Amino acid sequence: MDLLVDAKVKQVMISYQWDSQQIMLEVKRKLEENGIRVWMDVDKMEADILDSMAVAVENSQAVVIAISAKYKDSLYCRTEAKYAYKLRKPIIPIKVEKDYEADGWLGALVGTFKYYLVTCIADINNKHLLDGFLKGVRSSLGTEAPSSMESVVQIKPRHFDLSVKPPESNEVVEQVSVTRESELRTWTSDQVQSWLRDNSLEAISDAMSDYDGELLLELKNMATTAPELFYQSLRQDFGLDLKLTLRFSKFLKVLC
Repeated sequence: MDLLVDAKVKQVMISYQWDSQQIMLEVKRKLEENGIRVWMDVDKMEADILDSMAVAVENSQAVVIAISAKYKDSLYCRTEAKYAYKLRKPIIPIKVEKDYEADGWLGALVGTFKYYLVTCIADINNKHLLDGFLKGVRSSLGTEAPSSMESVVQIKPRHFDLSVKPPESNEVVEQVSVTRESELRTWTSDQVQSWLRDNSLEAISDAMSDYDGELLLELKNMATTAPELFYQSLRQDFGLDLKLTLRFSKFLKVLC
């Protein structure tokens, strides 16, 4: 299988366990129909499988993984997923087994990510689901098409050639927020621990000992996109009582 790609063209890799191939082939087709380049092993790589896998991950700007119990138990799938995580590739989970809840290493990897439930070919043909999935992929690739309203503003960003000029204060707040998020992504686990101490959240230190800035930002995003899961995780995974939950949530919201 030819793994050489034009580095200027962004592509997404599909990582899956063999039993879900038919579903993921349909996912591949939908992505390609919408102008997204896809790398997917459909022939079961034989020679130099680790080298081929590594090149595929390295040449992709995002990785779609098909979550299932068999995916979790597959050594090759685990190697692909963990290598993608190590390289900080955006991961887009598709749940192909309805009643399976990711656990173990896979649960730790995708626990805070939004996933798409696609247990049969008909699911990916659902317009609402497909539109959301495509938007997520394009966002991960940095190729998300702007809405019509965004397009007007982005013609001359920062010049605001609209009839009503936004207050300058809004401009400042937006710039500070973007800069802060960019800085947060570079935090080490030691910096996260320092942030916890500065905000009297030492009680969570052990539970968050391996959290870096990227994971902290994913946790903040989960608080917005999946609040029920967020608060459930604080109770069950971090063991927080109500008072500490509210305090952690408060400081997380103003972090960036």
